[in-house]
Amino acid sequence: MDIETRLESLEDDIRRQKDDLRRQEKKLLFHKRLWMGAACLLVAVLLTWALPPPKIIIAQEFVVKDSKGEIHSRWGIHEGVPYFTVLDNKGTHELTLGFGDEGGLGLFLVDRSGNEDKARIFVGTQKEVTGITVGDKGGTPRLGMGVGEEKGEVAISIIDPSKNTRAAFFSSKEGDSNFMLMDAKEKIIWQALPKPK
Repeated sequence: MDIETRLESLEDDIRRQKDDLRRQEKKLLFHKRLWMGAACLLVAVLLTWALPPPKIIIAQEFVVKDSKGEIHSRWGIHEGVPYFTVLDNKGTHELTLGFGDEGGLGLFLVDRSGNEDKARIFVGTQKEVTGITVGDKGGTPRLGMGVGEEKGEVAISIIDPSKNTRAAFFSSKEGDSNFMLMDAKEKIIWQALPKPK
């Protein structure tokens, strides 16, 4: 064997040894990462078992979204007042349960199909009155019904698109009643007064 052949053989041996060394380094790095991942997983499992689940979750708002990211429900606080809102699948109709800043409670059915939100139906209580208001598509109240809690009065009002009361019925706790029809300027044009006693 001459020197050139021997040198070529040594160079081939060195190349093979370098390739083997690279493969071993890759295996060592893979095993090192595997052990680090297993250690992290073990720590996470131990922490999960060691820590009790939270008894209270504190947040300003909870939002429920579908798989497309569309919002279908909100529960939170707006300007210091708690609320709960549910939206339909198109996001155009909304049902909201909310509380007034003076202790009132209301349930709103809202039409969100236009440029602004329009309350179509409101059921609620505020101070000494409990009532229902029904609005048109534009959000204008068209029918109102209410009960005065303290004095026991009942009132029903029919309202035109210009927000003027056109017909009203009132009944007192004592049984006195009055029915009125009004013109576009809310001037009484007819009324049925209670019978004299």
